[in-house]
Amino acid sequence: MLSRAFCLSLLLSAAACADEGYIEKIFRAGTGEVPKLGWFVPDKGFAAKEDAAGILIYAPLGLPVAGRKASALTAAGVKEIQRTYGEACEVQENTSLTVYAAGTGDEEGRALYTRKALPGEMHFGLLTMPLELAPVNKLLGWPERGTLRRDEAVGVRANSAFYSFHRIYNAKTGLLSQEAVVLHDKEGKILAHFVHRAVEGEVQCDDCGNANYLDPRSGIYIPLNMFELPGLPYPVVLLDTGTVTAAGLSMITFTPEGKLDQFHLEENVAGCK
Repeated sequence: MLSRAFCLSLLLSAAACADEGYIEKIFRAGTGEVPKLGWFVPDKGFAAKEDAAGILIYAPLGLPVAGRKASALTAAGVKEIQRTYGEACEVQENTSLTVYAAGTGDEEGRALYTRKALPGEMHFGLLTMPLELAPVNKLLGWPERGTLRRDEAVGVRANSAFYSFHRIYNAKTGLLSQEAVVLHDKEGKILAHFVHRAVEGEVQCDDCGNANYLDPRSGIYIPLNMFELPGLPYPVVLLDTGTVTAAGLSMITFTPEGKLDQFHLEENVAGCK
């Protein structure tokens, strides 16, 4: 079943989870809805449960961000994409989907969407940003040198707030020990952060291996795209939070009070087998 405003145990503590989080409240106030999960289907377009004239798509970088209603996907067509692409796995039998013209038709994979856009101007992108590590190390209590680690800083555009993501590993085993996300203003000053410590040896999901240095795509924070959205003071990061058994996408951002908030949707891919 699709879970809404779901907090991953490795990402946010129970105290940070609410029935309706900050991101969800902003979307409800601005559009009257929350993002939903849809699917890019090769040679067809973007398939969604909602029937509207057009939609706004929050997709991984390089994929379309909008679509116009084009056709319907029959229940038989839904079965076909479940078998062929492992998508729309929880769509019930005898259910059709709406297909939106979006992109070249070669795309596949999952994305979030809404029928309406938040009122105002939206920007998106993943731009590598300059980063000074010394303040981050001081904040997190990490050593300046002699560690096995990965660091990256990305923003939507220059002269705007951005995020840096940091991972430190056990030098002997290569397993992930700590992971952090840090919010910076446009000058690089640290505004807020969230760190997950003692992740070494923790298994993130059933049948998942431990995050390690040799696999740079393993870990908690795997950015797919970033958005500056009206009504939200800081950029929203689209993350791949899928596991072996459930395909998932999340949006994260910080509240004005500096609290990390997450909106998460997932579907059980076992339904496609």
